Amino acid sequence: GTMQSKVKQSSCLPCKPGNFTTQYGSTSCEKCPVGHSCLNAADLPRKCDTGFFAGAGETQCIRAPAGSQTLADQSGPAVCPGGWFAPAGSANCSQCGEGTYSNQDGGAASCKRVQAGYGANISAGSGDRVGQTACDPGSVSSGGLDECPLCDKGKSQGSPQELVCTACDSGWYANATGATACT
Repeated sequence: GTMQSKVKQSSCLPCKPGNFTTQYGSTSCEKCPVGHSCLNAADLPRKCDTGFFAGAGETQCIRAPAGSQTLADQSGPAVCPGGWFAPAGSANCSQCGEGTYSNQDGGAASCKRVQAGYGANISAGSGDRVGQTACDPGSVSSGGLDECPLCDKGKSQGSPQELVCTACDSGWYANATGATACT
């Protein structure tokens, strides 16, 4: 953990914080590499634990914040995209499952449950669940669903964001699924 770059000196100098050397008689110290910590200048750099990161020359590894994952080289964090989430200290983001979502902006620590009267807003390109969309008339949802199921034959629903379909009164019909009114 010490070095001396000048000849004929009586003492060695300690390595600066975030630097190290393990060689006796060293003339220089090395900067601690990315993804490692160098708390003790006389020890080899210690690789950051999973879910932690460190830039070059760091004395400590830092826990990845909620809503982010560590970069592959553990040099820093990367924000999770919309439809994905990560609790603090995560090495990787995870995709929101059926009936849940995270906002399109990204950076979510967890996924939210799709509310009653809504379905998940699924991105056409990626398939990520990036929000929620109101159920159309003729469909309903009790919540926690990707899609709003259509009303069965004999039932209708004329308003958006509803929870239940209503049976047609006697003498009235809904001959197809997804009816918005009985005729």
